[in-house]
Amino acid sequence: MKYTLSIILLLLTTAATAQVAGQLPTIVPPSPQSRAFQIYGEVPVAYNTGIPDISIPLYTVKSGDIEVPIVLRYYAVGIKPRELNQTNIGAGWTLDVGGLVSRSIEGRADELYPKPNPMKTADQIDQDNYDDILYLNDILSNRKKDAQYDKFSYSVGNKHGNFSIQDDGTGQFKAYTYPFVPYDIQVQTGSPTDPMYYRKITGIDITDDDGKRYKFGYSNIEKAITDADQAPTGWYLEQISDVSGANTISFAYDDIPAFQFVNVQGTVQIRSNDLPGDNGVPVGSMCNGGGNMYSGYCDIQGYGISYQTKIIKSISLKEGTVQFNLNTTKNYIESIVIRNGKNEIIRSIVFDRDNFPGSTALYRLKSVTIAGVSADFNEKYNFSYNESHPVADNRCLIDQWGFCRGESDNTAVCVRRNIDIIQSATGNYPPSRQTITVGDVDFSPNEGYMKRYILEKITYPTGGTTEFTYEANQYDIGGGAGTGLGGGLRIKQILSKDNFGGTTSKSYEYKPGYLEHNMDNETNFSTCTFVVAPGCIASDGFTTLYYVYRNRVLSNGWSGLLGSNNVRYTNITEYLGDATGNSGKNVYTYSYDNTSNFSPTRIGGGAKGQYVPSYYCRDYRNWANGLLRKKEAFINAGNNGYQLAEDISYNYAYIDQKTLSGLYVFQVASYSGYFNSPLGVYAARNDMATQNAVPSKSSLLFGSSVNDQTIITGVSYLRSEINNKYVGSNVLTTTTIYDHDNPNNYYPTGITKYLSNGDTVYTTMAYVDDFATTAPYSTMKSRNILSPVIESKAYVKPLTASPRLVKTERTNMKAWPEGVFKPVNMQLSIRSNPLENRLEFDQYDSSGNILQMKQANNVNECYLYGYKNQYPVARIIGSDIATVKSYINSVILNDPQSDQQLRDELNKLRTALPAARISTYTYKVLVGVTSETDPSGKTNYYEYDSFGRLKVVKDNDGKILKQYDYKYKSSPNQ
Repeated sequence: MKYTLSIILLLLTTAATAQVAGQLPTIVPPSPQSRAFQIYGEVPVAYNTGIPDISIPLYTVKSGDIEVPIVLRYYAVGIKPRELNQTNIGAGWTLDVGGLVSRSIEGRADELYPKPNPMKTADQIDQDNYDDILYLNDILSNRKKDAQYDKFSYSVGNKHGNFSIQDDGTGQFKAYTYPFVPYDIQVQTGSPTDPMYYRKITGIDITDDDGKRYKFGYSNIEKAITDADQAPTGWYLEQISDVSGANTISFAYDDIPAFQFVNVQGTVQIRSNDLPGDNGVPVGSMCNGGGNMYSGYCDIQGYGISYQTKIIKSISLKEGTVQFNLNTTKNYIESIVIRNGKNEIIRSIVFDRDNFPGSTALYRLKSVTIAGVSADFNEKYNFSYNESHPVADNRCLIDQWGFCRGESDNTAVCVRRNIDIIQSATGNYPPSRQTITVGDVDFSPNEGYMKRYILEKITYPTGGTTEFTYEANQYDIGGGAGTGLGGGLRIKQILSKDNFGGTTSKSYEYKPGYLEHNMDNETNFSTCTFVVAPGCIASDGFTTLYYVYRNRVLSNGWSGLLGSNNVRYTNITEYLGDATGNSGKNVYTYSYDNTSNFSPTRIGGGAKGQYVPSYYCRDYRNWANGLLRKKEAFINAGNNGYQLAEDISYNYAYIDQKTLSGLYVFQVASYSGYFNSPLGVYAARNDMATQNAVPSKSSLLFGSSVNDQTIITGVSYLRSEINNKYVGSNVLTTTTIYDHDNPNNYYPTGITKYLSNGDTVYTTMAYVDDFATTAPYSTMKSRNILSPVIESKAYVKPLTASPRLVKTERTNMKAWPEGVFKPVNMQLSIRSNPLENRLEFDQYDSSGNILQMKQANNVNECYLYGYKNQYPVARIIGSDIATVKSYINSVILNDPQSDQQLRDELNKLRTALPAARISTYTYKVLVGVTSETDPSGKTNYYEYDSFGRLKVVKDNDGKILKQYDYKYKSSPNQ
């Protein structure tokens, strides 16, 4: 085996000249940090992946109804030695806070290069037509057009998804989500600083279906600076605001020093010393000779992408800040400090880390210490890892998925395979086949090494523990060949022990999973191109005879054009215990009905050998796969075996929406002595045909492989749910049908339940969009406030009678002067009677807080708010809000210097309004209520421990009413 070792910076340029066809179109991914942040949106943490949900909530930032959880998460699939330090916490860990829009650039950045106009299909392009050659040249060589659509991902809180953007022809882009969600995504663009570009993205705004607005990347972006265009690959969340804009949470970031992410890849090129490839086919007359020897040349390359990226520095809100303290190189978070508006520390979180043994680059998170107001009392989580194979990162041999499979001083190896080659056709030799062995070693995964540095145990603050046992993923090889290992780890058992000696266990069994792309199919790991070159001089001594030679490059893994190739499971059993000793089991069944369409790349006619096409994603629609189809719950009845107690079946509807049509184009053939571009090949074919070097122009290969490529957006809806409960010999069945009659929104418009006794109950729902022709709903729709149910009707149909209307509920909305959309009343009717007001809402403040309301025909209830309008401090029954406000100094309410000052101020209401029933409250900001005074003037006091947990409740005389002592329960679940 022969070797080439090189480090190549990945530049998105096309070589001007070449003897072999050019690289396939490049995909620039987001940075490793961005991928780590997005992984919980892209890879479901669920039974069908075998990945457990390991997370530790650290704190939740709140402002009004905006919540930002700060959660420490662990991705338990294994540590890849060549993808180092992907997070700012430690290997395998991610600090889930804030949000990010990232993208994978496919071809060229969508905003920098316009799409061809018109966007032709592959069949509409004729490579004998000069205009079509210019069309292709603009895509491949001139850097003028981009024919593919980038894939964007968004992640913020529990909102995850994907979208792509399409230009309307004026430089404005419309976003299409997949799966569809009713979010308004606005990609803001401006004029580029460099006139060679089309547009630039200046920021991204996402408005969810409640009207909350998320601003990304106006000042904080990530970009691949090695890319010639330096196009952004990430936009960081900078602000969340509510509908009124009164409540906001802002995020600030610091720059991480530019770093290079190097992905070392091994490929094998099959060639002879004498010929540029195998399977040579003459373009006309044959040469003599033949019988060449072929070898596989192992080429190890490090494809490096340098990134400029960010790390979170702080979060700001009305009543406090969250500060993220960084290490000196600004690539790791050392600690988090939460302060209230008076700059008092509410909570601090410290991360303790070091290097894993044997690794100089992978950081081990040893513990997390959480302290409250007082640093003297804290909670500490300790973490233990598998360190049975402390192999240095640069000594790890990797499998085809990138996980460690062994160790060696020489890791520059290629996977060993048996490959068919075809001798060139000559006058002396027929085009015979032979099998050669290429590559060095078997890349079979090794489960022991795969567990290198995986998290195995969490010890909780009181001594309780959770232990994780893993095993390698397994998949069905197909064709009756059994199962194979690969794709990292899956959970086998979760064992939790509390500090009182109690133990709970869950164990998992999987039927063999499947891979979307077979690792033994050459079309999934090879790239086949052709070169037209002189084969020999004819017997007349001056005529050149041309041959078409085949070039194949075999990658160690699968083609990057195919996306991820994770093992997926359709049948999983969860034992409540283990397989031999348990109280029962749950069986989960998943389906994969909405897969993308992968097709072989095309090549035109002409003389050539056997084409081994690369497969590519022709129609992307993998946005609703791995859905739960059935759950069965069994009770372990001892000698009677397992008895089915309940099963639930789920059925879904898939609805396609927008189709984005593009082209996947690459140079599949080159001609010796000519530029490797559509124009170069066009000139070569014309010259060779004109000079009579070949029988005809039609016998010469086209240069470009032109393939249709689409992104099909859409949504999956839960269509029905069938629940069977087994009681003795009886089965109680409830069938629920979900209707989605309005294609403009995401929500069910009707829910029907068929009961076991034959009765039917159903409810219809109407939303903002159903009233969008009238005010204020038209304005609400324009502000993307879509989720409120405006009207619902409940019906009952007994088995032997006609359906009847039971009740109608309606919430009438109003656009209040304060800039909020809130109910003005709630109405109810019984049967077919007219709607009657049940609740009436008279006034709100600018934060959307209710100020005055009443039950129909009843007295007013008023509310006052304090602490910068964040907390209700008084409830007054029997007066109106204007009168109430006239007795109160709002400055004291907004910023009280003490609880007693606020109580004294609120007590003025009791003196001024003796007939009203008044309850008042004080608070410790970001913690909770500290006192509550009832209408009789009696006060209860609430005290908290240093973690903000309720500790003591005292009455008006200081007598302890309740006291709390907190214990811990550890139960990470799937």
